[in-house]
Amino acid sequence: MNQKVLKDVGIDVEDALSRMMGNENLFKCMMSRFVDDPTYHQLLSAIKDDNQEEIFRHAHTLKEICANLSIKPLEDLFVRQV
Repeated sequence: MNQKVLKDVGIDVEDALSRMMGNENLFKCMMSRFVDDPTYHQLLSAIKDDNQEEIFRHAHTLKEICANLSIKPLEDLFVRQV
């Protein structure tokens, strides 16, 4: 995991690792799971269908995931959406 690249895109690696008790393997695993998570596509579908309840639910889920992984730029976007 290239921490410099992660930091360059706005991920607070130190904060994320502190949330995971310094376990870098857990952080890698959680980042991989985030990339494969279907929630973003579910959000897009809810937006397309103008389903406000589902939009809120998926945006809130993504906000929390981004907060837990310390992906501040995305978290800020989802905070505004929620």
